[in-house]
Amino acid sequence: MPYRLWQGLCSLKLTLILLFALAGVALVGTVVPQNLAPEAYLRIYPQPVWTLLRAMGVHDLYRAWWFLALPGLLGLNLAACTLQRLPGMWRSVMRPRLRPDPAWLLSLVQHAAWSVPAPQETIDFRLAALLRQHFARPRLLRGDGRNWLFAQKNAWARFSVVVTHLAILLILGGALVGKLAGFRTHLEIAEGATVATLSLPGATEPRPLGFALRCDDFAIDYYPGTDRVREYRTLLTVLEDGRELPGLTRIPLLVNHPLRFRGLNFFQSSYDLAAPRLQLQWRGADQQAWQEVPVVAGEPVRLADGHMVMVTSFSDEHRGQGPAAGIVVVDDAGRHGQAIVGTRRAVSTDGADGLQFRLKAAELNYITVLQVTRDPGVPLVWAGCLLLLAGLAACCGLSHQRVWVLLRPVAGGTEIWLGGRAHRQQRQFADRFAMLRQRLQEGLSQVLAEHQEGTGPHDQ
Repeated sequence: MPYRLWQGLCSLKLTLILLFALAGVALVGTVVPQNLAPEAYLRIYPQPVWTLLRAMGVHDLYRAWWFLALPGLLGLNLAACTLQRLPGMWRSVMRPRLRPDPAWLLSLVQHAAWSVPAPQETIDFRLAALLRQHFARPRLLRGDGRNWLFAQKNAWARFSVVVTHLAILLILGGALVGKLAGFRTHLEIAEGATVATLSLPGATEPRPLGFALRCDDFAIDYYPGTDRVREYRTLLTVLEDGRELPGLTRIPLLVNHPLRFRGLNFFQSSYDLAAPRLQLQWRGADQQAWQEVPVVAGEPVRLADGHMVMVTSFSDEHRGQGPAAGIVVVDDAGRHGQAIVGTRRAVSTDGADGLQFRLKAAELNYITVLQVTRDPGVPLVWAGCLLLLAGLAACCGLSHQRVWVLLRPVAGGTEIWLGGRAHRQQRQFADRFAMLRQRLQEGLSQVLAEHQEGTGPHDQ
């Protein structure tokens, strides 16, 4: 890859451009309605505008190739930034500078130097113990008449940016997997019916579920004294090879309580009313006995005398008189008669040889409408969210802190050079470094007092 292209891919400027582009495109997707029928768009926009929106894929924005390219390019940008910075982070943690010279220590923002009237062999172990107590466990090195101490803490905080980038890549990858391998559709099941297939958008053939779902019941609860729906729920049973699965019978499905089974999520979405099943009674003008005939709304039925009857409408409450059905009757000559039939009295049809009808019973069946989703990228998204929280917490609350101590013999004692560095939270580290220097000096003062009295560990 050419160097300039690699540098551009690793730049923070590209990251900001992509983030602003995603935000702007998402705003467009919020303003422009998504996935409507073409005639619906023509009612909103003029023909030229709709043609442009369709050509650019704005009507189905989140599936447009150029929109998917934006998070893809953002993922490449984050991966390139991570690869560029990772070697330096690794060297800082795994191969730190262990034998710095005084000039390098003086170049650090946090540094100090002082002398003590004691040989370095007397104080190096004491300094190591003090560093372990007040900072972190040190490494002690000797050579060329000098001693070095090196200690670091929160070294893994260096990689918090890498963890954050990896988290974002997982979230983007999970979203891409869900978009390519997942789906979102609707499933309608009438009360008492069983379904074993699913119709997917754009598919010509239904997709087998691998199991069956039976709608055992559907119920609607209303707010007391009103016709406002408070809640509707479905009782589902999962079947396999015609047998009910233990623990998966009559499962209540509510709006915010989905059924999750074998990677599929079933949400209560809405409902509809199936064609009512009615029991009509009829008799001719010269007949005394009533005859019964079952009728399904919208389906014509032939009576015993040759007339055809069809229920065209139904209401479970008609003008305070209970349930009623609108019927049409046709005789052999093609003459039509119609009437509204209720349960409280018989009604004669007009123009159909004076037939009388009355409604004996009506059975209302609902159709539950479920939203079915499959998103195999969800585990990746959840893992990315958890990693993102960990990475952000480390970025905000932790820093990689390092301390070096150089002991060099001088006339009359030992010269001590102290330096420290943190890769973030400089002000907090400055206070910590000042406190550490004070602790080291106080601890060494006690050693010097013991040495001068002849009771120190060197004299023993």
